[in-house]
Amino acid sequence: MATLEQILDEARKLPIDEQRRLRDALEALTTNGDKQPSYRTHAEEHAWVEAHREEFLDQWVALDGGDLIAHGTDARTVYDEARARGTTAPYLVHVVPNVEAYVGGW
Repeated sequence: MATLEQILDEARKLPIDEQRRLRDALEALTTNGDKQPSYRTHAEEHAWVEAHREEFLDQWVALDGGDLIAHGTDARTVYDEARARGTTAPYLVHVVPNVEAYVGGW
């Protein structure tokens, strides 16, 4: 079996069009053909905040996906509580009123 360095050496020898095809093929392998980003978008957390904004106004909430882990008025306390409950990287957000952007002119 070839090593990664051997494969990369062979890839460098390919014409640029073939290198692009190889990159696209590798991208398809890592995403299973999905066009989902390779990073977390926190879409579940954003949806949770929108759905529960009025209940938790002016509080800090710690979320793990769509699950509320902890909440309160002190960010550090909420974070520490979420970590103590086993969440390694809680999504921490201060829930504030949803304010419409002002668009105006003269």
